Amino acid sequence: RVSGQAGIVPVHEASQAVGLSPRDSAVRHGMLYMVLIFVVEYISGWWLRAHGICPWDYTGRHSNINGLIRLDFAPLWFGTGLLFEKITKKNGG
Repeated sequence: RVSGQAGIVPVHEASQAVGLSPRDSAVRHGMLYMVLIFVVEYISGWWLRAHGICPWDYTGRHSNINGLIRLDFAPLWFGTGLLFEKITKKNGG
């Protein structure tokens, strides 16, 4: 699954330029990462399904959208985005 990590560094740099407080920054970043991850997961799942090679199918699961994403994963993707941001900042990214 694609994580959307490529968008993390520009988001971090943009919020520093605006001067957000650390708490506001974390909430806004987490929400943005969550949405980006959902979009990438949906688009990649749609493309893979069209080619008959999608490795996941959430059909019949709680809060799924077209079997491609599950909205109940939102807290997971929120935290994952923030974790990736922390990792990329720590590694000089």
